[in-house]
This record gives sequence, structure tokens and C-alpha cells, in this order.
Amino acid sequence: MEQVRPDRLTVMITTYNRKERLCNVISSLNRNQHFGEYDILIVDNCSPDYNWDELLNLFDEGLRPHVQIERRNFNCGMSCNISSCFLLVKTKWCLYLSDDDRLLDDAIGKVLKDTVTYPDKCAVKYTLKDFPKHKDCELCNIQDYISYFSNYKATGDNIYLSMLYNMEALGDSMILNTSFGYTYVGFLFPVIGALIDGRAPMRLSSDCIIEYEMAAPGTNWHYLSVVLGLCTLFDIPLKISYRQKKDLYRTMVVNFGVHKILDAIWQYAPKDERNYLYKKIYFSLLYPLYPLKSFLGFRVPALFRSMVGLDIYKLISKKA
Repeated sequence: MEQVRPDRLTVMITTYNRKERLCNVISSLNRNQHFGEYDILIVDNCSPDYNWDELLNLFDEGLRPHVQIERRNFNCGMSCNISSCFLLVKTKWCLYLSDDDRLLDDAIGKVLKDTVTYPDKCAVKYTLKDFPKHKDCELCNIQDYISYFSNYKATGDNIYLSMLYNMEALGDSMILNTSFGYTYVGFLFPVIGALIDGRAPMRLSSDCIIEYEMAAPGTNWHYLSVVLGLCTLFDIPLKISYRQKKDLYRTMVVNFGVHKILDAIWQYAPKDERNYLYKKIYFSLLYPLYPLKSFLGFRVPALFRSMVGLDIYKLISKKA
């Protein structure tokens, strides 16, 4: 791979055992042209069945010299794989893609233009295809971030990675990526940290550059792992108030539906840990919206739903 320039763009792709989807990402890069104007970094989480010579040959000849492949010696888990792969980026700019993302036509052209137009922004977040368009605006601090995503009602959008990172502007905030990787959204914390410190604003873009391909059952994030990871947000020593932490947490989970979170705990958590987890979710997400619900009263609907199929949590999540 040629020596990179500090102002270049790296398109980083994480993958594990989804060869067909990775091939779709490669095809979308080939269609985007701009060969030689950016680098490609693929980080594989120890996939057992990939033929890398075959996959490398799928790249257009103009892209092939700029492709770097890093293979892990063992599977370190999805969260760790995403968080730690930023350590391998050697350029100022990094556009993250998973192997279930596909670039739309001229996406790379738009991204390259933004690296010139917004040189001092800590990140540019794009609109996902078929999601409500983001406003073209800047978020200058953490309260701007919380206020915006509290009112942007697209399920899970702010924990999807349709984002361009300015590694130089993020600077020391990048340490938060790996330090808080256990949250399962460690990749968000460099941007959150930059907004808390006032280091650099974040840009939101109405440009749609990525289409997300829904993962097949059993090949995506384990819901309980994400729920448990996000619960730890309250233990992180961020320089914001507890109320802001709670509001930040809500922006990340509330649109998934509280009933789904509680169902995940009921189905997958060890029995002796459920009480703690229900309490954690209740006081972090629902309280004080439901101050009269006792801890016991909060747990009873879970038992009820499991026994008689009452979807009580849908009523709770609608109110939340």
C-alpha cells in the first residue's frame, strides 16, 4: 500500500463471516469511481471462510493498490472489533462502513467534497437511505446533540455509523472510543467527548450516501449485549450532569422500544441478574415518568407478559 497523506480519506470496513455482503460493499465502491483518491482499510474479525485473494480481485484495478487488509488472529467480538480498528487509520478522515452497508452512487464524491468544505468539524453524519433526512446543521455542544436526537424519531439512527470522522479534530477524544468500548457504542464517544469539551462541532447532512442492508437473523448484534452495554453509560465519568446522561441514553435506546429492551432481559439474562437489570432500565429510562411504579410493580408486567402474552410494554414505550 502506498504512503498515505495526512489529509487523505480512509474508507474503513469491518467484517465477519458475511462474504456475500462484503462483496456488495466492494461492488458499491467500484461503482463510485474516484480511484486513487482515497484508501480502503478492511478489518476482518477472524472470518473462517474468506478467500482474500479472491476478494481482493473483486476490486477495480484502480482501487486495488490502495486496499489494506487486516485480519485478527481470533474473534474479539463486534464491539471490540469496531472500536479498536480506528487505531489502524493513518489519515485525517475516516468513513466507517460495516459489511452490511452499501454506498450509493457518488457517495465517495460527496464525502471527498465534505472533507474540503468542513475541515474543522469533528464529524459529519449522513442520512441513511429510507430514513428521515437530517437537517443540514451543526451541533456545537452536547446539549445540541441531545436536543436534536431527542426529536429525530428514526429508530436507532444515532447509533448507526453513517459517519465521517475527522481524526485530527477529534484528537484526544479518540481515547474514549476504546476506553468505553464496553458500552457497545464506543465509536460514538469521541464525537460526544468533543462536543462536551467544545473541541469541534459536528455536522449533520441531508445527503444520503449509505443504504443499510438488514442483517440475517443470528448475524447481527445480540440485542441483550447492546442493552447491557448501554446501561453502563451511567457509570462513565463524562463531564455532564446526571440528567444529561439520562437524556443522552434515551436518544440511543428509546426509539427501539422499551418493551424490546425488557423482553431481551427476560429472554436472555441470567435469572439472578434480572432484578438488577430491570431496576437499572427503569430508573435510567422510565423514572420519573412513572414515579408511582414500585420496583415490584415494574417487574410484574414482565411475568404477566411471559405467561399470558400481554404486550404491556408497548403501552409503556409509547408513553416513554
